Amino acid sequence: MKHLKQFIYLDEYKMYSLSSQLFEGLTEYLLKYGEATKAEEEKQKGPFASGNLWAHVTSDREGQQEKRILHDHTYTLFESELDKLGGLIQCDSSSAEDTIAKIVPGALVRVKGWAQFNDMKAIGDLIKSFNDVGYAMAYLTTHKATGTNDHQTEEIVRAQKDRNRKSRMKAIQKAMSDATTKFAEENNLRLDDKFLESLGKVLSYGYSEDFELQIRPYGKVPGRPFFSSLLKRSFLREEEAFITRKFSRQAPGTFCLLGIVCQCLDQSEPEGSSIPAEPQNMRQAVGTMLSALCDIEQGFLGRWEEEVVLDPVALYREIEIPDEREGTGR
Repeated sequence: MKHLKQFIYLDEYKMYSLSSQLFEGLTEYLLKYGEATKAEEEKQKGPFASGNLWAHVTSDREGQQEKRILHDHTYTLFESELDKLGGLIQCDSSSAEDTIAKIVPGALVRVKGWAQFNDMKAIGDLIKSFNDVGYAMAYLTTHKATGTNDHQTEEIVRAQKDRNRKSRMKAIQKAMSDATTKFAEENNLRLDDKFLESLGKVLSYGYSEDFELQIRPYGKVPGRPFFSSLLKRSFLREEEAFITRKFSRQAPGTFCLLGIVCQCLDQSEPEGSSIPAEPQNMRQAVGTMLSALCDIEQGFLGRWEEEVVLDPVALYREIEIPDEREGTGR
């Protein structure tokens, strides 16, 4: 059985940085990330016999797609070498109970499980236009039921010469609009404008435009660990909307995330320096403000009790390809 990788995210800088240390000197490195970038080969120095491997990666290529293919192959070599050295902690639904205990800050982890994509920018955009979208959905629903048309009604009102009749028709038109608004409210398609504005400001401050990934190797089992990472949008292989539409925001199947542990379970909190209740100078006053800021941010970004935070290197799905030669003895 062969395994191919469908890359969704790849941080080339982290990959090459770690690879240069793993192989004790890369045989090739990328000089530019432009349309006419060319790979150059240098003679490898070091005990690992990886020069030949990197030579396969090295070639004169032009164009972004060709460079991505080189990055993909390079990552495969990088991950394969980590597996040979036993440098990866594997975490999936079949992992032993003591696997989690091995996860410490700075460890390299490969976790497999179903994924959830949390796009805070998309949520922010939805909050800004929630009432408009809700009204449109309510209008489409009520219009289908009543057969009314605002544009036609408006033309009829303008064409009326009789003042009293025009006034009555305007009242009917307003009643229709109010009925649509009421329908939206009753069906949770409209919320208080001030509430939405305040919610948008809070989310913008707390989460900005984060694109967060959560991998759950054990599913949504209470108390079982899950893994999270903030993905840089520039390293995604496709636009966020394409990713969430293709895989769903709660994506079924198995996703593989390789990353470096930043925060983990049962980690000891650093001891903070004591700050006087009454600051004596500007430096102490700033320290008091920073302490308060940390408390506020903890409410937004504080790690869950069962959460492990990873600095992501790659996210992909494995594609299994049956090898017919395995059954023929070749």
